[in-house]
Amino acid sequence: MMGKLFSTFKAVFILGTLVVILSRIAGFLGHTAFGAGTRTPPSVILISVDTLRPDHLSCYGYRRASTPHIDAIAREGTIFTQVSSQVPLTLPSHVSMLTSTYPFANGVQDNAVRLGPEAVTLATVLKSRGYHTAAFVGGFVLDRRFGLNRGFDEYDSPFDLHRQQGKDPGDIKRLGEDVTNSAEKWVTENSGSPFFVFLHLYDLHTPYEFPKGKRPLGGASGYDAELRYVDDVLGHFWDFLQQRQLLSKMLVVFVSDHGESLGEHGESTHGYFIYQSTLHVPLIFHWPAQTAAFPPQIEEPASLLDVAPTILQYLRLQEPAQFQGRSLLGSLHGHTTSANEEIYSESLYAHRHFGASSLRGLQVGAYKYIEAPKPELYDLERTRGKVPIYTTPSTRWP
Repeated sequence: MMGKLFSTFKAVFILGTLVVILSRIAGFLGHTAFGAGTRTPPSVILISVDTLRPDHLSCYGYRRASTPHIDAIAREGTIFTQVSSQVPLTLPSHVSMLTSTYPFANGVQDNAVRLGPEAVTLATVLKSRGYHTAAFVGGFVLDRRFGLNRGFDEYDSPFDLHRQQGKDPGDIKRLGEDVTNSAEKWVTENSGSPFFVFLHLYDLHTPYEFPKGKRPLGGASGYDAELRYVDDVLGHFWDFLQQRQLLSKMLVVFVSDHGESLGEHGESTHGYFIYQSTLHVPLIFHWPAQTAAFPPQIEEPASLLDVAPTILQYLRLQEPAQFQGRSLLGSLHGHTTSANEEIYSESLYAHRHFGASSLRGLQVGAYKYIEAPKPELYDLERTRGKVPIYTTPSTRWP
């Protein structure tokens, strides 16, 4: 029976990779998102905390570190518990999120690869609908030179490589409080009309750095200490939005691009493997006050491709034909449509930089298959993706 299941997943992987490109165009379901009497569409803030594992957030069940400010947003919104990234690398993952396209479709499968000028992004769509748009990024890996600035009136990535010669570009960052301070100034000047802000915090990405005098107390260190700092930064940002009476009027989407291995599977960081430690990400929607009640938690499998389509449908805007994700509003309205949705993931990093094998995976329901020199099959419900339920010594496809 196991051999038959393994063969089935091989076939699903080969065929599914082609099918998802053609068949994942989400329908515009037409549900009323924000109140019928609302004339001005709500503003949107998309917050991406780079390298954030959901199982290190209190609202996702973590008991060692406290994230009270993120938890507060979660309590007033909807938590999606089974969301996966397409690739455990910052630039490719954010490109997939903002374009709702697979890495092999948009051409950005590694960091430092420029997004093509023909790409349609969430920002280009919202700008064409009259939104003011701005992005504030915390890591050089999302610098404007890589093309993700498409559709943004303001793209704040003030990185000077000449002043950091010899430093790994992936390590170049600015503090989260500097990112949010810049965003607050822009929002103050542009909050008179609908706006879209993309906020990217890079503090959880190594190397860990703290501003002087702001190392969190309580015995936390390393990753958890950085997370407490990020939570504190976001707490100040929530206060700013509340003081300007904006938080209750806007859609806030909280997400991450990928996780961090933290020693699991023999890897301390991310990028090489496509296990759940680096692909499972948080996704929280904090709805405007006038929104009809949505459930506090959704356990349906989803991916980062679904973020942009969900935002657009909530705003009652038609998504572009290029998008390959689907809106999650159907799930929020009780329409289960994705129990067997194929969720594709990949990493070409080790292949391109070290000559190792490329990795590709496909999740269908609770089962995840990884195409590797020694293919692996996981039951995510039973083993949480940590122990394969089946492997094979085969090193190539038959």
